[in-house]
Amino acid sequence: MNLKFKKNFRPLLLTKSDSNILINFNTLQYGTLGLQSLNYGYLTYNEINSVRIKITRLLKNNIKIKYKIIIRIFFVHSITQKPKLTRMGKGSGLIKKWVGLLYPGMIFIEIYAKLTPYYKRKILNIISLNLPYSINIVLKKDIT
Repeated sequence: MNLKFKKNFRPLLLTKSDSNILINFNTLQYGTLGLQSLNYGYLTYNEINSVRIKITRLLKNNIKIKYKIIIRIFFVHSITQKPKLTRMGKGSGLIKKWVGLLYPGMIFIEIYAKLTPYYKRKILNIISLNLPYSINIVLKKDIT
């Protein structure tokens, strides 16, 4: 895929008037536990990967139950950066990294597992140290 003309310096975040696009991302769809963003920002692949590794280590080593991690954010926006000591002009630079956009209320990771409240709190504490944004845990309501 030719990315010569699809580069932008920094992707634009949606405003509150465009928030009807995010209706599908505000509710849990696949898991029993979700991580919800509380502010705007950009999320890189390395940040999501570190969160995924921390969750798998916690669930595999401590609890030893079946689980599934669903990542609901897509890294489709590129951020470019020009090399140092270059003159101004001549278009945007090379692609530095790919990011996904975060919005308030957006659930970006879902976990399907039966967890006790202790481990839910532990997951929140571990992940809040790894991410530069404030997050909240969303639980699925039990329908019996």
